[in-house]
Amino acid sequence: MGMAIIAAGAFSTASASDHYSRDASVLPTVSRELISKNFKAGVSLIKVDKTLGRVDDYEVTLTDGTEISFDRQGNLKEVLPDTFLHHTKGSI
Repeated sequence: MGMAIIAAGAFSTASASDHYSRDASVLPTVSRELISKNFKAGVSLIKVDKTLGRVDDYEVTLTDGTEISFDRQGNLKEVLPDTFLHHTKGSI
């Protein structure tokens, strides 16, 4: 029983992988367009969450500290801080 738990833990650690980039081209087009149309700040860092080689989601940090989450298709999931409208050029 103990070995099964250890093996399952090792598999989950090995199968999950995060990739970091500063290049906005790793984002889906819809995400890039949303950022460029609605935020004054540029992209500082992008974390691409992957499991078994498949993208789960994208976490973007802008140069002003705003954090934006997108699903694997590039659809908006969340914006932090929740004072989102103060950081935008327009409305979505």
